[in-house]
Amino acid sequence: DTPAAAPDWSVQGTWLDTCNCANPCPCWKSEKPTLKDCRDLFYFHVDKGQYGTVKLDGVDVVAVAMTPPGKSTDEATKDKDWVFANFYISKALAPDVADATKKVFLEHLSLVPEAAAKRHAWKVVDMKASMTDKAAKVSIPKVLELDVSKTDKPFGVDTSVAPFSGKSVSGEQKRYDFSDDGQKWKLKGHNASFAAFNWSAQKESAAAKAAAQQQKK
Repeated sequence: DTPAAAPDWSVQGTWLDTCNCANPCPCWKSEKPTLKDCRDLFYFHVDKGQYGTVKLDGVDVVAVAMTPPGKSTDEATKDKDWVFANFYISKALAPDVADATKKVFLEHLSLVPEAAAKRHAWKVVDMKASMTDKAAKVSIPKVLELDVSKTDKPFGVDTSVAPFSGKSVSGEQKRYDFSDDGQKWKLKGHNASFAAFNWSAQKESAAAKAAAQQQKK
């Protein structure tokens, strides 16, 4: 049987990227992490979104991942040896919303390829998250405490190289404490950026066609 086509989908909102690297982040330039490995976090807040008939407005998704020592994120992805890559969503989401969120962020909008990690998991947790014009905060009991404020300063590299992202402003990392799957760290004062994202089935298809045309040249 021919597999059913994916329903129409789109998501737009604001996302945060923060890690343990210096600012500007070397990973965006395919350089090696500042401190041997990259302990990266992405927090996506969907202002408006849908997957078929399922509304995704207000959904929050957090991804935390770690590269092996001495490799850039591109190298870790190519070698498929990210140490781990976990995704977290709230238990408060309705089952259909949670399922649609997983499809969008794992299949279409993942900066950390799940298949490139030695360990990976999609975790449904008690989570409080907020993204405002001034700051991003996330609390997952016994796992994550995040507090990053937004500045009006431009970020050091052009994040619009990611097809779904616009240009970033820098952030002030006040707290990034993580403990899960045998990994534990407490960070503050490192690299952080905020940007708008806007991605859809139509834009993904257009980007795939453009990439295919480029390969033919």
